[in-house]
Amino acid sequence: MTILDPGFSSESRSLSAIESIPQSGAIALENNLTSTSPLTRSSAGNGLQAQYYQGKGFSNLKHTRTDATVNFDWKRDAPDASLQSDDFSVRWTGQIWSKHSENYTFYTRSDDGVRLWVDGKIVIDHWTDHSVTEDQGSIALAAGQPHDIKLEYYENGGDAVIELLWSSPSQAKEVIPQSQLDAIAAPALISSAPDQTSPMIPVTLDTIVAPIIQPQAGSDNQPIVLDSTASISAMSKDSITTTVDWNSGKGGNTAFGYGVNAYQGFRTGTFDSAAYKSNMATMSPGMIRFHNGSTMQDSSTSDGLIDTARQTWDANKAKSALSASFAAFGQNQPERMINIPTWPDWMDADRDGFLDRNQFDNFARLCADLVKIVNQDARLKVKYWEVTNEKDNDYFVQFRDNSGWGGLKDSSKPDRLNELITIYNKAAVAMKQADPTIKIGGPAVARPDLQPFYVPFIKGTIDHLDFFTYHYYASGNASTADQDIFNATRFIGGYTKTIVAALKAASPNRTIPAMLGEYNISWTWESRDPRMANYKGVVFDALSIAQALTNGAAGTLAWNEKDGIYGKMDDQGNLRPGGEFLQLLNRYMIGDRISTTTSNENAITTFAVSNTAQGYKSFLIINQSNNSQQVQSSFTGWSPRQSSVATHTMSASGYSQKTVNWSNLKNGIVVPSNSVILLTFAD
Repeated sequence: MTILDPGFSSESRSLSAIESIPQSGAIALENNLTSTSPLTRSSAGNGLQAQYYQGKGFSNLKHTRTDATVNFDWKRDAPDASLQSDDFSVRWTGQIWSKHSENYTFYTRSDDGVRLWVDGKIVIDHWTDHSVTEDQGSIALAAGQPHDIKLEYYENGGDAVIELLWSSPSQAKEVIPQSQLDAIAAPALISSAPDQTSPMIPVTLDTIVAPIIQPQAGSDNQPIVLDSTASISAMSKDSITTTVDWNSGKGGNTAFGYGVNAYQGFRTGTFDSAAYKSNMATMSPGMIRFHNGSTMQDSSTSDGLIDTARQTWDANKAKSALSASFAAFGQNQPERMINIPTWPDWMDADRDGFLDRNQFDNFARLCADLVKIVNQDARLKVKYWEVTNEKDNDYFVQFRDNSGWGGLKDSSKPDRLNELITIYNKAAVAMKQADPTIKIGGPAVARPDLQPFYVPFIKGTIDHLDFFTYHYYASGNASTADQDIFNATRFIGGYTKTIVAALKAASPNRTIPAMLGEYNISWTWESRDPRMANYKGVVFDALSIAQALTNGAAGTLAWNEKDGIYGKMDDQGNLRPGGEFLQLLNRYMIGDRISTTTSNENAITTFAVSNTAQGYKSFLIINQSNNSQQVQSSFTGWSPRQSSVATHTMSASGYSQKTVNWSNLKNGIVVPSNSVILLTFAD
């Protein structure tokens, strides 16, 4: 991983732990949903709730008001006396009412960054510094119903402009009028203070004894409470409906859906540790990505693999580490991906960060030599190989304005993207000559938003690109609010969809999988964000995975398997909540992805799989809100044939598992705040 431009992502969506609490009316697993009455407006429209912040991070609230419309040209002035004229941001929230049931196009005119959500879906995302620019996006709206809307804007310097407009086949383009907007008070910010709950005690699913309360056998209208931390009194008033259509497969198997990065995979004293190998086998990832930024250092260092004196690889160290990995898994071997992040120092003589042009062929040979060592000499049959890591900033972004979206900063200094394409292609050819059976991909982009970089890269490497990899981190500041962190995972879905479309356009007759090669909360370890090691990180992981796989990714790989800040196990080798969650997913959520829906995507996210070969179906419910939610689910195309249902819960109180009677769940589930529940059914 590398430190990302802080301006490239910031919105978030809240997922925290995994925990299950049934409430009355929550999971009613019947084949028919009760329809709700059409909503009517209680007012003529008063605009949108507006929160004005100093700074870009939506953490320093200065002023709140209701804005009738969003139609502002503040020029070089501040929008309020409480703000400075530069470096401020605004968040507008509320509901919008359309006059027609049809596709609406939303437009923003902004200087600088802007992003727009309608019904929880990202419609416009141009979160960079830029002069006045019109952006647009479309979404279907239903007349006579409220649609949630959120608009975010920031001003970095110079003029400040923000306008919000719409049009449809029956609606002329106009600034959205006050009459069609309802302001709804924004929820209070979640405290960014470190979590004060007791740390979760690492356990395995085979040995856990769940000290949780028995389901309450109340009246027919009462749901079961599976988790002792759930509070019906704190439950949101309105029930949320979810559906699972077991006959509607969405394509794609989740075998690579829950992978992990082996940051210490080549580290002496780690890869051969009994605890390390045991925990890796417990998490049972479908794919392991071996990546460390220090791989190209001398092998005398803890993570280095280079024999500097001989200008080649330390073959013995590489083979020892990989052999230990294979030994840990026995017959159930994951796929492995080896990342070659960069080049050794001697190939960059002037130390400018670029591979010297006279070293392109030598680097290709070096890459091929590692393939020979691993797959020919050691006969380990590593299938996936990734060339370079996060070179988009060095070879492209730093040469261009507007964080890579603009023109050249200096017309006499073109970007070096074409060089990176050549480097990749030469390496791929040489590596395939060493082993024609392998798959080669990359380029592990740090900026999955940056189409001006990755679209030309895809086109330029299309003959040698077997898979495409990209990374995502939500924030660089541990004080970023939980809800902002969680909401940021929605960007993963949007970026994934765009990347998958670009791959299909460039290669219509050959599928090139997209893989989320790294994800976590913070793009810098220096934030020391405690959420990455506790139950809130589990919720973030759940949302990230769901967003990526639902939008077409072939796999995801969490960052990382072991360290003091990010790791799914800590420095002492203890499995953390995130590692336990990967174990759950790889045991119960492998299968064909199934269509699900939820009536409130801002609170509840769902994900389901069916595994015919192993005879199970699983349904994951993620509560990203700060309230317990009453969830009613409707299954079509299949119903449980056995009376018992296995439930798994992770939350602030830890991990618990329980088997309950299906009949006890007929009134639904109360899902605790910031939690996840996994239901597993025998097929």
